[in-house]
Amino acid sequence: MDLYEVIISPKALSLLDGYIDYIQYKSKNEQAAEAVWQDAVETEAELEKAAGSLNYCTKPILRELGYEAWNQAVRNIPFGRIEPLK
Repeated sequence: MDLYEVIISPKALSLLDGYIDYIQYKSKNEQAAEAVWQDAVETEAELEKAAGSLNYCTKPILRELGYEAWNQAVRNIPFGRIEPLK
């Protein structure tokens, strides 16, 4: 099985940070915020294994930069680049 390095885009990190901040500070739910963070960490680990089957982003500029995307809800969200481990 090939393994890949997942390089998370700054936009994806910013979105994740915003979600976690909202849950932790606005909703005052520390446990849910921790669960979202843990899910992100686990998702990154799974992507390292399954990256070869992902599609490139549909936006040309992101595709040119090598960004991958996954379908979440109704839209594709840029996640990051995925490169083979050396």
